[in-house]
Amino acid sequence: MHPFAAFKDTISLTNFGSPFNEDDSDIVLRSSTGVNFQVYKGPLRMASPFFRQLLSLPQGDKPPAEMSSDECYKGLPCICMPEDTQTLHRLLSFIFPVRLVMPNNVKEAVQVLSAMQKYEIKEKATLLRKLL
Repeated sequence: MHPFAAFKDTISLTNFGSPFNEDDSDIVLRSSTGVNFQVYKGPLRMASPFFRQLLSLPQGDKPPAEMSSDECYKGLPCICMPEDTQTLHRLLSFIFPVRLVMPNNVKEAVQVLSAMQKYEIKEKATLLRKLL
């Protein structure tokens, strides 16, 4: 079952905005709340063995015009993530060369560390633990 199947008709898709809306990005990560982060595959592959493997899998042969909104955004392949917008934003701020967005409390820190563990982002998880 697709992660958005239960909410497909109720989620309004939006773009996160700067710095995750570059025209030359090559993939979209979509939060569980329908917010799109246009990012680059290279840093994801470098930071995470999980993403390295995921992004090496064969992509479908469908042209963007034939893809659903779950599969494509602005002609870019889309990966639906189970994390909410703020957790995904904080996670991506540790991967990309942008302003670091620290968790505001223990709950947020646990959410980001959990995502780092899930996606095998070990070095950044160690950094976050030291900063807390």
